[in-house]
Amino acid sequence: MNKLESMKAFVAVCEFGNFTSASPALNMSPVMVGKHIDYLEKLLSVKLINRTTRKQSITEAGKIFLKDCIDIIERVRKAESLYDRVNDKPKGKIKITAPRLLGTSLVTPIITEYISKNPELEIELVLDDNVVNIVECGFDIAIRIGQLRDSCYLVAKKLDPYSMVVCASPEYIKIHGTPTHPTELVNHRCLNHLKWNDKLDWNTLIKDSSKNMEIKSSFSSDSGLALSHAAISGVGIAMLPSFLVRREIKNGTLLSILSEYLPKAREVNILTQHDKNPVKKVKDLVGYLESRMKNIDP
Repeated sequence: MNKLESMKAFVAVCEFGNFTSASPALNMSPVMVGKHIDYLEKLLSVKLINRTTRKQSITEAGKIFLKDCIDIIERVRKAESLYDRVNDKPKGKIKITAPRLLGTSLVTPIITEYISKNPELEIELVLDDNVVNIVECGFDIAIRIGQLRDSCYLVAKKLDPYSMVVCASPEYIKIHGTPTHPTELVNHRCLNHLKWNDKLDWNTLIKDSSKNMEIKSSFSSDSGLALSHAAISGVGIAMLPSFLVRREIKNGTLLSILSEYLPKAREVNILTQHDKNPVKKVKDLVGYLESRMKNIDP
C-alpha cells in the first residue's frame, strides 16, 4: 500500500470518528479504510485505533502518530508547490471544493474570470454538497456553508452570509395575489426543494415551532436553478438563495415577498490548510474569491 495514502486515511478516521464516516471523504469503502489502518499498525507494530463493535477511538500512540501524519502531509503539499515559492507568476494546479449551487452560480464565474488573468494556472473545481476533509482529499481551498467543525489545521475566512429570499413572478402575483403571512402559502402554488430538511423548509418562515404547514407543491426539484426558472415562468412561489436571483429581483423579473419572515442567514467561509508560509498562488486566489464574493445579495 501507499504509505502516504494510508496516513491520509488515518488522519481522516481521526477527524471523522470512524471508518464509515471517513470513507466518503477518501472516496474509498470503509473496508479499504480499515486495510490502510491495518497496514500502518503492522508497519509500526503498534495499535493506533481501538475498535469495538460499537465505536472506534484513537490510542495514545495514535495521538502521537496523528501529529506526525498531519506534519508529513503538509510537508509533501508544500514540496509540491516549489514552483510557486520561486516564481511570482502563478502556475500549476489548484484544487477547490464547493457546494453545487453556490459553486455553479457564483464560484465558477469568478474562477473563470481569474483564469483569464492567470492563464498558466490549472484550477480543478469539484462541486459536492457533502463535507469532505480537504487535507486527505488534496484540496487547497474549500468553500463551506453553515457552521464549521473545529479543526486545528484549517484556516477560515468569512464571506457574506448565505441568505434566502421568497419570490414570485409579477405574472403569478397578478393572478394569485401576494401572501402577507407564511400561513397563507397553503393556498398558493409553491416550489419545493427535494433536499430540504427540518432546518430549511417553508415551516422555517413561521416563528411558532408548534405550527406545521402542509404546503402543496406545483413543482419540486433538487436543483435551485430549476426552481428559479420555474419561478420566473410563473409556476409558483419559491424560496431561493438570494445570490441566485439577485439580478431578477433587481430588474423586476421576480418580486421579493414575505421578507420579514425569512430564515436566519447561514455563514459562508473559505477554508485553507493552516500554513505559516502559505503557497502564494493559493493565497492570491483566496484573496480574489474573498473580494469578489462580498456584497453578493440583491
